[in-house]
Amino acid sequence: MNKQSNKQRSISFRLLLVIVVPLIIIGLNSTGTLERLSLLGYDWLFTLRGKTPANNAIFLVKQDEASTDFYNVRLSDWPRSYHARLVRKLSGAGADLIVFDYDFSRPTTIEEDTAFARAIADAGNVILANRLLPSGEIAQPIPAFTDGSLGEGFFDTV
Repeated sequence: MNKQSNKQRSISFRLLLVIVVPLIIIGLNSTGTLERLSLLGYDWLFTLRGKTPANNAIFLVKQDEASTDFYNVRLSDWPRSYHARLVRKLSGAGADLIVFDYDFSRPTTIEEDTAFARAIADAGNVILANRLLPSGEIAQPIPAFTDGSLGEGFFDTV
């Protein structure tokens, strides 16, 4: 009888684990605790690895308040000719890849859009951004830009 009782306890314990463990995981997941633990673990791995030297092959160009002040143009109103000039300069400097995380889904003037489209096509190494809208739709760059681009990817705004 003792063996039978131990076997029943073992089965009951396993059954309890099969029910309780998933419930705990669901609870932790619904509160965001699992995601936080995952991010903490990821941070910890980078801490263990230590600092790594910067990659000098990557050059980052960003639009910021200093750019706004310098050009006296709001960031959202930068003419496409500015972007075209940037593409030409980076391409001329030997950039292997030029990636924009900027929303080019709305047309501006024909002249500005044509200048940027031509620069993208001439460079041949430009990747443009798609943006996922709250509605679930995808805001894609206008066709004049994607026709000459190397490809597209998604970017995220916070």
